[in-house]
Amino acid sequence: MVSLIASIASIVLLVICLILIAQVRTLKSQMDAFASEWRQEMIDLIKYATTLAHDATTTASETKELLEERASDVQAIDRMTKTVVNTIGYPFVSAGRLRLAVHRGRKVFKDRREGLS
Repeated sequence: MVSLIASIASIVLLVICLILIAQVRTLKSQMDAFASEWRQEMIDLIKYATTLAHDATTTASETKELLEERASDVQAIDRMTKTVVNTIGYPFVSAGRLRLAVHRGRKVFKDRREGLS
């Protein structure tokens, strides 16, 4: 009788161990699938971050170029203004200078506009 109970108990323990082993295998396969999916998500995230960094660098360089062009436009306007101010006292001589300054300023702006297109 005792050996029968011991045999039944050992069979029950064996079945429980087999069930636990099956659950551990299932859990391991689920964890492997999750790890693989997570790894792919991280790779995609790194690719996206790299793309954003590249776009930001490109935008920064384009902005720098535009600022440099605008600075040169401001310098052209400043030269034209100085020419106008310097020519106020000399109406006969300054008319030619003023016309030349306006012509040069228009050319600078036209060149800038064509360069942006």
